[in-house]
Amino acid sequence: MSRIWTIMILAATAGCATTKQERPKPPVELGDYVPLSIGSSWTYDMKYPGQDGEMTVALVGEKDGYMVDDKNGAYRITTEGLRDRDRYLVRYPLVVGTQWKTVVGPSAVEHTQITAVGAPCDALAGRFDDCLVVHSWIRRDEQMTLHIEWTWARGVGLVKLETDADIAGKGRVPQVRQSLKRHAINGISPSSPTAPEEGPSSWSKG
Repeated sequence: MSRIWTIMILAATAGCATTKQERPKPPVELGDYVPLSIGSSWTYDMKYPGQDGEMTVALVGEKDGYMVDDKNGAYRITTEGLRDRDRYLVRYPLVVGTQWKTVVGPSAVEHTQITAVGAPCDALAGRFDDCLVVHSWIRRDEQMTLHIEWTWARGVGLVKLETDADIAGKGRVPQVRQSLKRHAINGISPSSPTAPEEGPSSWSKG
């Protein structure tokens, strides 16, 4: 009899262990990658064709349901994703391959796709282990298609923005590179992440 009880207990324990092991991970939320709180700020190195500089963006208030920054930007997270005043920048579900379209003009459609979730990424501020990457492209005319890649790091926010113009006969031409140098969430600057072994020679945006 004791042998039977021992087998039953072992079977029950194994069943509990399997249930615990197979329990799904909690869903990844946009707020993990896009911390929207007043007092937060991000300083970027900006490089445009023929010029460069530094830009700091700070969240300064809330208006009409949007968090607004001091550069006239406005953002909010809804049940569908992250949006600005004109379009969704990121949409659920946060999985590689999620796609959506935005009509931005009479004959202009912006196509967007999530290309990475939970992947490492680098910026001038250092290396981040968990990043969300979104790629957008829009055909301006028969000669040019504009590509934009947004990279957010978990717990940090936007760390990199790169824009290229795909021009007929020339291929991809870098436009603007925007890379995070330092940041503060709720006014508090975290300790610096691990620096990349080789920092990028330049960054781009558009």
